[in-house]
Amino acid sequence: MRRMSPEQAIAAFNRIWNLHGITVILYHGDQVYELRGIAHNDTKNLIRFIADVPIDIGDRIQRKASGQMLTVVRVDPEEDPEGTRAVFWNVYYETDNDREIRTQQSGPAISIGSVHGSIFNVQSHLNNTIQHINTATSMEEETRREFAALVKRLQGAFMVDGNEDTVDAQIITTTVETVVEELNSPKPDKKRLKVSAEGLAKAAGNIAAIAPTVIPVIQQIISFIDKLPK
Repeated sequence: MRRMSPEQAIAAFNRIWNLHGITVILYHGDQVYELRGIAHNDTKNLIRFIADVPIDIGDRIQRKASGQMLTVVRVDPEEDPEGTRAVFWNVYYETDNDREIRTQQSGPAISIGSVHGSIFNVQSHLNNTIQHINTATSMEEETRREFAALVKRLQGAFMVDGNEDTVDAQIITTTVETVVEELNSPKPDKKRLKVSAEGLAKAAGNIAAIAPTVIPVIQQIISFIDKLPK
């Protein structure tokens, strides 16, 4: 089957939106946008938007119909067939109710049922991430060693600062996982890596006051991503 052009994909999006789309308000830094989106019934807490405005991890989204507030926890750009620009944003979110339930829990395990339907443990995920790096076949040996060492350092930093039960710790951990997946792909997507680095910076900024040990490691990971071959 021939893949649709960006123009055809946007036209199809508009037809679907006219049938059962939603309208939201996006709060991106000091900017406020009104967006049309399509909620995916088959994937929990996912909304698809046309990528004509920036959307970052940590941004707030408000559904116009209900007033419900959402927090962006993951952003995946979907590019055109030529890979020259993003056509859509696939945006994953958590609700304020999800966050309230999670923050009432104790210990390092945090609930991200909104995204994965399971209990999220920062240390366990970072352990798995290190294993994936060490067995990655698409990374050069030097890259694997450096990245694995940084993630191991991040593990220790989270333990020292004791902030593993925050949503931003979850965002940082899952973003690092996304970077590993991308680097282990046959052709890493540079735009997606850039989005991941920006998301790490934003999440780190959100917990800067309670993460004096984590912040320098995040900065090192961002520098690692930035110096990867373009």
